[in-house]
Amino acid sequence: MPTIRRPFRFALIGCGAMGTHALQSAKTDARLDLVACADRDPARRRQVQAIYGFPMVRHWRDLLDREDVDLFYIATPNRTHREIAVEFLRRGRNVLLEKPMAATPSDCAAIMRAWRRRRSFFQLGFECRYSVAYRHLKEFVERGVLGEIRHYHLVYSPGVWFQWLEQKNGWKYSARESGGMVAEKLSHYLDLFCWYTGSRIREVNTYFPGNVIRHFEVMDNFHLNFRADSGAVGEITFFFSRAPLNRMDGTVHGHAASKEGDVFQLSLIGTKAAAYFDLHEMTIAVTDYGYGRGRTFRPRRRLFRDFKKKRFERHTDFNHASHPEILDACARAAAGRPSANDPEDSFHIMKACFAAERSAVLRRAVRVE
Repeated sequence: MPTIRRPFRFALIGCGAMGTHALQSAKTDARLDLVACADRDPARRRQVQAIYGFPMVRHWRDLLDREDVDLFYIATPNRTHREIAVEFLRRGRNVLLEKPMAATPSDCAAIMRAWRRRRSFFQLGFECRYSVAYRHLKEFVERGVLGEIRHYHLVYSPGVWFQWLEQKNGWKYSARESGGMVAEKLSHYLDLFCWYTGSRIREVNTYFPGNVIRHFEVMDNFHLNFRADSGAVGEITFFFSRAPLNRMDGTVHGHAASKEGDVFQLSLIGTKAAAYFDLHEMTIAVTDYGYGRGRTFRPRRRLFRDFKKKRFERHTDFNHASHPEILDACARAAAGRPSANDPEDSFHIMKACFAAERSAVLRRAVRVE
């Protein structure tokens, strides 16, 4: 008889916004066994038990000595990452840590020191790498369709999420609590730039005119330029103020969102062709420069992919695929395989995020060492 592989066993620390994705994954995928959850909020613990039925503990320290766990997924607020991750990594436990790595450069460095001592499985939660849209773009890069990536351009105008408004627990708009807007929100897209170019960011320059959302401590609109080792350049234009409130329920995509001012448009400019991704239209287009054997620039549409009618198991699979990430991280950790993204590369991305915040204050370019 064939051997039946046991489910991958993981523990969840933090059952808030990102933790909810893990709860849903474990509830609907028999390959995952969520053996325990930790959350400091008594009301949330009761809610998780009532809805999902998973075992709950009051404190993450109650999980430190559990031997029946392949992976510990840390999805707590950013400022808590250092204390929790260091304790697990110094014991050689396998960790999937939600991005950003931490809220300060020194906290990130402390986490990396703990990991380097034991070299257990450690992956930072850049789940965009698992998403359908971004993997299609990566496929074009790897097949050489675009040539060498020279330019990466993102225009991003989301609506403010309801929990970012003036609420008691609205920690994301606090610079001290979140680590800043670049680390909290845009680290995903700096990671994609490095993934597509195969190089690290070495210089950043942030143009910040001042906030328009008065109670925000983090930047709510800015233009970020960056340059990589390879010579590729990128820029991200970001602003919160144009689109209406984002309910985070999956209804903000499509024509309605675009008409309201919610925009996510990413371009990859290569030496052979250019790719253009529109999140709300759910389309990817590739334009070939048409050189052939000659020198005449004759651009033509090489391909066009429309995902609007495609059915996804989870709506997040298209652009924020947390479920495949959790499943893959569990499988890698259980098998003793390395993480999908090198912790040292992830650490460098965090350095770039904090350098971008410094650049906004200093009003000049900042090197990323």
